[in-house]
Amino acid sequence: MSGPPAQRYPSSPSPSSALKRPPPPNVLPASSKRPRPSNTIATMSHRLPPLPTLQGEVMLEIFMHRSLSSGSLNEDFGDSERLATIGKRVLSMAVAQILFDKRPMLDATGMEVEFEAKTAYETIDEWVTNYQLREKVRCPGHLRESLKHADETFFLFHTYVGAAYLQHGLSDIISWIGKLLDPEYEPSTSTVTSVPEGHRQMARSPPPPHAMHSPGAYSNPPPPSATPPPLPVSSAFASQSAILPIFNQLCSQRRVTLDWPAVSTGPPHAPSWTVDCMANGILKGRGAGKSKQLAKEDAAKQAYVALGWAAPGL
Repeated sequence: MSGPPAQRYPSSPSPSSALKRPPPPNVLPASSKRPRPSNTIATMSHRLPPLPTLQGEVMLEIFMHRSLSSGSLNEDFGDSERLATIGKRVLSMAVAQILFDKRPMLDATGMEVEFEAKTAYETIDEWVTNYQLREKVRCPGHLRESLKHADETFFLFHTYVGAAYLQHGLSDIISWIGKLLDPEYEPSTSTVTSVPEGHRQMARSPPPPHAMHSPGAYSNPPPPSATPPPLPVSSAFASQSAILPIFNQLCSQRRVTLDWPAVSTGPPHAPSWTVDCMANGILKGRGAGKSKQLAKEDAAKQAYVALGWAAPGL
């Protein structure tokens, strides 16, 4: 009775046959293989523009998973949900402005197509990955993988954009996102604060003849100045909390560095706050209030006047 056939192993080729045997298809010699980068993020990060710097408690809010949140609202920005909500809109505005400024000019359909691509999950995921934002998030271990889901990816990036907008203003966001989309991007002169050239020409056009000769009209209106002064903020508007983001944006545009040292006195259940507004290291306002936010608003109003951006009595 014969046993099972013996297993046959391929014999080693002789030196002469090895020279004649062609390499397997689609396999390059080892010397010609292109080395793979050991760290993809490291090889791409040098092309990324730097992240806008953030200061204060907002950093803790951005990089703490929502499951760890205490549920209370910060008096300056609220919480990560609020930051993500405004950040989503700011990102959309920034991308739309960048596409509007693009040359050769895109038509409306082209803008829509480009907008969908530039704000798609694949694009946002690439930015979050290359900036290593997920690695900075404090998160329970069993939820770590969920940070790669689309909704968490969008939320993380939108939150960062929202915080950067509040501390730097829209013009800096447009410049940052523009360079993310195109390293050669330069903001248009009409972006954000400037009036587009066509609108500027319309604004400078003389009034029609019937308006010039109408009763009470000036026959020779003075020409507008080349650089109009900042518009004063009305008392009604200044009483709202919106004065602080506007003040922060102006300071960012004019390269004014702000610090807000704060002190509270009194019992814990009824503290009194004093907040200083330090502009480039110089005291420009000192506010007081029953909360830190109210005192900060008061200090910002005083600094707004002290810096010459509004008339006294703001």
